Amino acid sequence: MDNGMTLMLIIMAPIVALFLIIAAFLFCGKGAFLIAGYNTMGKKDQAKYDEKALCRAVAWVLVVSAVSCALLPVGTYFESGWLIGLAVVAMTVFPVGFAIYANTGKRFLIDPDDPETAGGMSKVGRIAMISITAVILIGCVILNYQGTKDPAVSVLDNGVRINGMYGLSVDYADITGVILINQSMAEIGPGMRVNGYGGAGQARKGHFSGKNGEILLFVQSNTSPTIHIEREGRAVKDIYISLRDSRETERLYYELKTAVANSRLR
Repeated sequence: MDNGMTLMLIIMAPIVALFLIIAAFLFCGKGAFLIAGYNTMGKKDQAKYDEKALCRAVAWVLVVSAVSCALLPVGTYFESGWLIGLAVVAMTVFPVGFAIYANTGKRFLIDPDDPETAGGMSKVGRIAMISITAVILIGCVILNYQGTKDPAVSVLDNGVRINGMYGLSVDYADITGVILINQSMAEIGPGMRVNGYGGAGQARKGHFSGKNGEILLFVQSNTSPTIHIEREGRAVKDIYISLRDSRETERLYYELKTAVANSRLR
């Protein structure tokens, strides 16, 4: 288990435990003061609601949220994109959907026909919540797509350009060596993620803290071989690249090595 996975477990375990503990209280009809919106009502307005039914409903939302949080490290460990996607969708859609449900149609009221009760969330409010959910989902889909796809690497006359998430350009003058390692990044050891993508599937992109300091990854972590671009200077980071197709990684290596060698002859 790598450091990134350990850190995710450390973060998620207390959240899952907290959600389940609160859910247990709510299932018992206690802890209504924790429910946002309900806890800010006056006693007179609260008396119009079936508190136990509301508590049980919110408890189920917390259970689903706890399971979703637990699925994230599980999906990451097994490198299952669909499992991670399911967790993200459940964490965003289910709570927002419940909020819309609970605030429309006079839900959980003891007497829904009471003329003094509010009509629930306004049409504008429902549209706003649906729009926010849609934006979150679209953002997650785009992030997942950009994160999992191979980077576009261009070997140019004066340097190499890596396009896509965390992309950059590197002059040949700054490259001290290009090595082809017959191991995957998982075998080499990616280290702990500092500022990068390590979500669905094998993809690892961005800044990671390796054994010899911070490195830049553009890899499919279980695919070998891996290109190691050594760079000069303490302020810069070595780069590792591996593509889904091993033959493409080897082709890129020979093309890059030839370009760097030719740049030395100019």
